[in-house]
Amino acid sequence: MIADQWGIPHIYADSVNDAFMVLGYLHARDRLFQMVMQSRLASGRLSEIIGPAAVTSDKFYRTIGLRRSAELTHQWYLEHRSDPIVDNALSIVEAEVEGVNAFIDSMTSAVTPIEFKLLGLRPEPWTELDVFVWAKMMTWGLSGNFRDLYRQYIRAALDNDTLYRELFNDTMPFTVPIVPEQTNLSLAEFPLAPGGAPAPAIQSGLRQSKVAECDVPFTRLQSLLDRLQQVMSPFGPGEIVGSNNWVVSGNKSATGHPILANDPHLVLQAPSLWYEAHIVVPGELDVMGVTFPGLPGVVLGHTAHAAWGFTNVGADVLDIVVEKVNPDNSSQYEYNGQWKDFEIVDEQIRLRDGTIVPFSVKWSVHGPLIDSFVTEYGVDESSAENIAMMWTGNGVTHEVLSLSLMNKMNTIEDYHRAVYWWDSPPQNIVFADDQANIAIMVAGRFPIRSGYSGEFPVQLLNDTVGWVSNIPFAHNPRSVNPS
Repeated sequence: MIADQWGIPHIYADSVNDAFMVLGYLHARDRLFQMVMQSRLASGRLSEIIGPAAVTSDKFYRTIGLRRSAELTHQWYLEHRSDPIVDNALSIVEAEVEGVNAFIDSMTSAVTPIEFKLLGLRPEPWTELDVFVWAKMMTWGLSGNFRDLYRQYIRAALDNDTLYRELFNDTMPFTVPIVPEQTNLSLAEFPLAPGGAPAPAIQSGLRQSKVAECDVPFTRLQSLLDRLQQVMSPFGPGEIVGSNNWVVSGNKSATGHPILANDPHLVLQAPSLWYEAHIVVPGELDVMGVTFPGLPGVVLGHTAHAAWGFTNVGADVLDIVVEKVNPDNSSQYEYNGQWKDFEIVDEQIRLRDGTIVPFSVKWSVHGPLIDSFVTEYGVDESSAENIAMMWTGNGVTHEVLSLSLMNKMNTIEDYHRAVYWWDSPPQNIVFADDQANIAIMVAGRFPIRSGYSGEFPVQLLNDTVGWVSNIPFAHNPRSVNPS
C-alpha cells in the first residue's frame, strides 16, 4: 500500500482477496469507531454502549428490521454461492471482514481509537453480517420514508382537499423527463426485474381506485409521526438538497472523449461518510473512487476503461398498509378472507449494565408494524398495532453484488450486467467508457401497484391488490448514446 500526498491509499496486491483484506484493514485502522457505531445504530444495539438514552432509537431500528433483512440477504449469498459472480462478491466481503479483524486483533493501547478508551469498550470481531447491515442502512437512508403518513397528516390538518391538491398536485407543471429517448433492452435477455425479482405480466389498464384509502385516526397519526421525527431527525428537519450527475458525449468535448461528473449530496457528518481508495490487482482489477468504511469496493469511481456515478432517485418504494386486526384477537389480521397470525419477533434490548428491556415487533405479509415501538408514547392503548411498512428493502437485496460487478466493468455491456443487480435503493446511474459510450439509467426495483396509487395509507386485504408485479429491468428508464 502506498499513501499519496493527500493520504489516499493506493493498494497493489497479487489477488483480489488480498486487496480487499488490505482495504478492510485500512477501513478499521482509520474509521473503526465509525464502523462500530454505524453497525450498532442499524442493528438497534446502541443501548449496549450508551444505555437507556438509546432505547428509543434501538426500538425504531429493530422495528423496521434492517438487521433481519440483512440476515436474509446474507443467507441468500450463502445459498447462491455456486454462481461465480455471487461467490466473487461474498469472497470480497469475507476479505474485508478478515482485514477489519486483523486490525482489531492487532490493537494495542497505542493504536486503540480514543473513543473506545473513553467508553471502556473493546470492539467485537467484525462479521459478514455487519457488512450487510451497513448496506441495508444505506438503502434505508436513501429510500426509507413515511410520505404516506405525512401526506395524510397534512391533508387532515388542512381539512381542505382543493387547497391540498393545489399544494400537492399529482403532476408537477414543470416536470421535464430526464430520459427523453428511452432505450429498452431485450426482454429475452432480461425477463426479470432488477435483482432477479419476478416480473410477471399483468392485465393492462390497472384501475387505481379499487382500494379505499384508510385513514389513521389523527391523534394516533400525530403521536406516531412525533416519535418517528424524534428518531429519524433528532436535530430537526434538515435542509432539502439534491445530488448532481451528468455525462457529456465525446462529440461535445475538446478531447473527443466523454466527460462524467458526480456530486452526491449526502448528510454532512464527521468523520466523513466517504473513504477514498485505489485498488489494483494486475490483470483483474484497477478501480479508484470512494468507498464506505465497512463495505468492500468502490461505490462511485472509475476503472481503467469506464466511469460511473450515482444520484438518488427519491422514488416512492415504501407504502403504508393499515392491517385489519381481528377484534377478538389482536394477534391476527385479515388476509385472503382468513384471520392470519402476525409473526411476533422477539427483539429484547440489552442495556450497558446488562438490564434487558423486553420488546417485540409484529410482522404481517406486508412488513413490520411500525407502530410497534410507539405504543408507550401516547397512542390509544385500545388500538392494537396495525400500521405495516411495505418496503422494497424489507427482504433480500443485492447492492454488494452489483458494486462488485461495477468495480470490474469496462464496457457498456458490463454496465448493464452490473446495474441489473442494483435493486435497492433506486439510483440514477450514469456511465461513460473509453469507447465513447455514455448512458444513464434509473436503476432499482419498482413495484407495480394494483388498486391504489401509493399516495396514502391503504388496507390490502388480499393478494389481488398491492404490489402485484415489478417493472422488468429491460424497461427501466434508460438512455444510451442519445442523439
